[in-house]
Amino acid sequence: MLATAALIRRGGYHLTTVGDIAREAKVTTSGFYRHFTNKEYAVLAAVDEWCQCALPRAAVAYQSAGCATAGVGHLIASLVTSLRDEPDLGRMAMVDVLALGALGRAAHDQIRQWLANILMSAFGIEPARHVSLHTTVGAVLSGLQSYTLQLDSGPHSDPTDSLIFVALAPFAGGEATALPEPTGN
Repeated sequence: MLATAALIRRGGYHLTTVGDIAREAKVTTSGFYRHFTNKEYAVLAAVDEWCQCALPRAAVAYQSAGCATAGVGHLIASLVTSLRDEPDLGRMAMVDVLALGALGRAAHDQIRQWLANILMSAFGIEPARHVSLHTTVGAVLSGLQSYTLQLDSGPHSDPTDSLIFVALAPFAGGEATALPEPTGN
């Protein structure tokens, strides 16, 4: 999966072939197909690997805070750190997965829903009653995508504070008093 992520980060999804991935991973093409049905499923496996590491770590960071506002800040900081520390897998999860069409959008939507669930839980809101929730989640994910792309272009600024502001702005004045359990994984 790391070979898949590294190659696609360097050459792009559409220009990377199964043969390229197999060579990078030091396996035969038939060995690749023993593990994955096609390139799309190799990408989805890489996205799943990032999600299985980064999202639980972010949920723990969220829980470590004493209030919802600080929890969301810790969560955002943890996601930014995961993208910085695993740039190939992070880019795969935030950007490249979208090249897969419906399969990629479904995988990306799971990340979107995970973040929405935490914000709904943190601030005690119902999805239908908070119109800006989906806009907020989209803006945070867009900021994470931009940061991921900046990692390829040399020096970059840390987006944590800006993303925390974006995530919390719609909820100003409505902070929950107790830190609820994050939902989703």
